[in-house]
Amino acid sequence: MLTQTQAMLISLGLEVPCVLGLGWVRGWMPKTQLPNWLIAAVAATLITHPFAWDFSVTHTPDLTPEGKALRIETAVVVAESVIYTLGLRLPPLRAFTLALAANAVSFGVGLLL
Repeated sequence: MLTQTQAMLISLGLEVPCVLGLGWVRGWMPKTQLPNWLIAAVAATLITHPFAWDFSVTHTPDLTPEGKALRIETAVVVAESVIYTLGLRLPPLRAFTLALAANAVSFGVGLLL
C-alpha cells in the first residue's frame, strides 16, 4: 500500500507532464507561459490530492469502491478545472479537458499499482 506522500509524488509525476504535454500538443500553451502552466499543474495536484486521499479513507464508507472513486475523481476534476480556468485564463472546456486527462492517467496508473 502506498503512503500519501508516495501517491502524491506519483500523481505529480504523471499529471504535470500530462497537462504540459496536452497544452503543448493542442497549441493551448504559448511557450512563454510554460512556467505558469507548470505552477498551475503542480498547484492543482497539491491542492486536490490531500482532500482526495482523506475522502478515500474516511468518508462515505457505505459506498462501493467504484462509487467512492467516481465521487472523488469527479470532485477533483471539477476543482482542478476551476484552477486551470482561473489560473491560466483558459476556457472552461479546455480546463476541464486538461483536468480530466491528467486525472484519468493518474487514476489508471493508480489502479495498476
